Amino acid sequence: FLSKVVWQLPIKSIRAMTKEEVKKEAHEAQEEQEEKKSPMEEAAEYEGDPLDCPCIQHMKEGPCGGEFVDAYRCFLDSKEEEKGSDCIELFKAMQTCFFEHPEEYGDFIKKSKELDEEEEAEQKAKEAKEAEVKSTESSKDEK
Repeated sequence: FLSKVVWQLPIKSIRAMTKEEVKKEAHEAQEEQEEKKSPMEEAAEYEGDPLDCPCIQHMKEGPCGGEFVDAYRCFLDSKEEEKGSDCIELFKAMQTCFFEHPEEYGDFIKKSKELDEEEEAEQKAKEAKEAEVKSTESSKDEK
C-alpha cells in the first residue's frame, strides 16, 4: 500500500526529498487515507435524520435534489413488505433527472448501466440454465 501512496505524491516534491522524507510523507498520506470514511461507513454511523447525513449532501444539492429527496424519503417511510416498492415512480423520476444531467451524475449513470448489464447477463444465464434443465427433463421423459 505504501508504494501506492508514494505515487500520489507530487513528482517535484519527491525529487527534492530524502528517502526518509518520502517515507514519512507516504506514511502520513496513508494514515489520512485510512481516516477517510466511505459514504457507506459514514451513513452507517450517522444517527440523525438520514436526509441530513453528510454522505448524501451532494445528491441533495445537485439539480435533481428535489427528486432525490422525494424518492429517498418515500423509501425511508415505506411500509411495504418489499421496502420501497411503493416508490418506483419517484425513483424513475429521479433517474430520469439524473440522465438529463450527466455532468453532475455521470458516475451514477455509469454504475446504473453496469448494474443493468450485470442483471441482464444474470437473467440470460438463469434462462439458459432453466431451458437446459427442461431439455434434459424432456429427453428423460421421451425415453
